[in-house]
Amino acid sequence: MKSIIGITAALFFLSSYSSAQIDANTNDSKDWKNNRDRIIFQFGYAGWLHSDSVLKTEWFSRSASIYFNYDVQFGKSNFSFAPGIGLTSDNVYLNSGISIDDSTNVSSFFLLPNQDAVKSNKISITYIDVPLELRFRTKPDKHDNSWKIAAGLKIGLTAKTLSKLKISEEGENRIYKTTNLQNTMGYHYGPTFRFGYGWFNLFAFYSLTPFFEENKGPEVVPFTIGISINGL
Repeated sequence: MKSIIGITAALFFLSSYSSAQIDANTNDSKDWKNNRDRIIFQFGYAGWLHSDSVLKTEWFSRSASIYFNYDVQFGKSNFSFAPGIGLTSDNVYLNSGISIDDSTNVSSFFLLPNQDAVKSNKISITYIDVPLELRFRTKPDKHDNSWKIAAGLKIGLTAKTLSKLKISEEGENRIYKTTNLQNTMGYHYGPTFRFGYGWFNLFAFYSLTPFFEENKGPEVVPFTIGISINGL
């Protein structure tokens, strides 16, 4: 939590600094001055595509991200390129645990016994991401808002993995945690897409890398969809 707060504060500082630098540049396009989408917050559903007969993910699995992007306009056109950096946290709630075969070192899902006693069961993954976007915006209207489309690629390193099981045993709630899950991919990448008007957008991400390393677990492909709040 402290690291997320620190990164958020740093991104706001960088955004304020870059805004001051751009506004001081007399060659900056007036139409784009307040529509650069430097700070982006994303909230949505973290899903897993899979064919495992044991595994079931819950509808309330969620993802949250924050990005700082530096927007580079192509001359005076409606197009720009925006590299960035940020943090993504996915929390996938599921009905299963993960076990590792001692002889093959391969991960698999198993159904947790006594489902009625399970209060919460999730896998959390934190990524340090580098988003790269090609953007198109219409000319801002009288409210200084534009229609926006952004397509690109997100590349990230896995900073942390964690499984957390909360279960009721003998009248008490007990929590079991496992950090640095074995056989999971140390990175992810895939296409991104955003579309919307003004500060409110919809977004999607599809991972081209599976959750587990090749031949080290069942095939699970992450994706996220949700809303994006863009500012500055």
